[in-house]
Amino acid sequence: MDALPPPPVNCEAPAQDVLLTVNASADEDEYSAFVGDLQSGYGAWTLVSDNVLDGKRTLIFRARMSVTYKAVMDATFNASVRGWTTSVTFAEPSCT
Repeated sequence: MDALPPPPVNCEAPAQDVLLTVNASADEDEYSAFVGDLQSGYGAWTLVSDNVLDGKRTLIFRARMSVTYKAVMDATFNASVRGWTTSVTFAEPSCT
């Protein structure tokens, strides 16, 4: 069965919902430095979820409208330099 294309978004400025998931160590200093980098260098992000289990931390951030695609890639690179794994999800655009 073929999927139908999504309905067109008819609004003046559709917003892309971008989620950045980071699987990190639970080290508080590294976490604080990464969050500081997100806020100062990569645009405004909102922390959606922060879970620590068995010494590992899983963070989910939502990009605000001011965050550029380059900033998303820079944040992903920043996490990878720390040895963390990331995934980025681009959800369906919607009206703000």
